[in-house]
Amino acid sequence: MKWHSAISNWSGSISVRSSSSDPELSAHSDTSSQQQTPPESTSYTVCVANTDQRRDLAASLIANSYGKRGYDTSFLEEAPEPQEKLLTLLFSINDRPEGTFSVRLDTPDGLLADQSFKDELAALRAEGRELIELCRLASDPSLVPQVTSELMALKLHILLMLSKQFSESPTSLVIEVNPHHVRFWRGMGWARSTGERWCDRVGAASVLMWIDCAEFVERSAAYFERARQSSTWKHFARFSPQEVHAMTAQLYLELADGGFVE
Repeated sequence: MKWHSAISNWSGSISVRSSSSDPELSAHSDTSSQQQTPPESTSYTVCVANTDQRRDLAASLIANSYGKRGYDTSFLEEAPEPQEKLLTLLFSINDRPEGTFSVRLDTPDGLLADQSFKDELAALRAEGRELIELCRLASDPSLVPQVTSELMALKLHILLMLSKQFSESPTSLVIEVNPHHVRFWRGMGWARSTGERWCDRVGAASVLMWIDCAEFVERSAAYFERARQSSTWKHFARFSPQEVHAMTAQLYLELADGGFVE
């Protein structure tokens, strides 16, 4: 299984505006005039980081975000991985790159999480599951909390769009997270596989979380209602169902029904 060329070589972008912004709030905690962008007029754009320039922008965001937490970022110096297995998305706010994440399809050499959770991932594979790894999730650390939440909401909706492509088969999403973030992912139904392990790649403790794509899609179907019960789902509700539908339709139109995997 590999990412379809329609998505890995996609040169377009999709845009959406949040309907829940506070007009009194600036996008960044920095008070410089260049960063006084009211979220009321914020346009979020998503594209694939499939050029050297876009990959460098994504790497810079990861370096800033991870570096702020004291993580080792030397892995960014490694040669880029083949695009047919690693799909990296770049998120911009008013044309300024502000966030990124990658989704990696399983390979004969395994996933990054195999370095710390080899036995746990082997057990999932032994049950007949295909694995997809969510990794390198990062946002500009200078964003104010509300904008960070809206950006996370957009990332989750894009992840949901991708998950729908795998919901008819036994496919699971996996992610290594900081122990402090376990509660967030549990709030969306992700399961904790085991206890903490040391991740040599970033030099920090990590926990393996996972969920079947079909379950993620099913739980997300009523995200607007779930937002009244769980703070985690409030991230999803930053965008209305109408906004998400329009964004999804735009993405499929851009891809010309080429699909996501082959």
